[in-house]
Amino acid sequence: MGTIGATTPFIGLFGTVAGIMRSFRDLGLDVGSGGAGNTAAVMTGISEALITTAGGILVAVEAVILYNYFQTRLARIAIEMRLLAEEFIELLRERPVGVASSSSAEPSALASSVETRAEGA
Repeated sequence: MGTIGATTPFIGLFGTVAGIMRSFRDLGLDVGSGGAGNTAAVMTGISEALITTAGGILVAVEAVILYNYFQTRLARIAIEMRLLAEEFIELLRERPVGVASSSSAEPSALASSVETRAEGA
């Protein structure tokens, strides 16, 4: 998205340059063939230039908006993941050393086994 947002204005600019070049070529052909060089000779090229410029700007604006939106979402997700990881590490540090982790053990059973070991020692 960032690349699209950064490059499409240049594509639009290229279209502008190509349209203006066409306008001058048409103007030169008109004058070369005995025409007066009026505005009708350049209108097609200029309209192409404006259409390409507008298209490039439109795509660039949309791409930059979407890029910024997704960057903001990713930043929020990264912060949430970091906080969850810190919380998980803190829980691991608080866990008693002698207790084996078991997915089937309930917290109350785990606490009573810790108390029993402490009394027996």
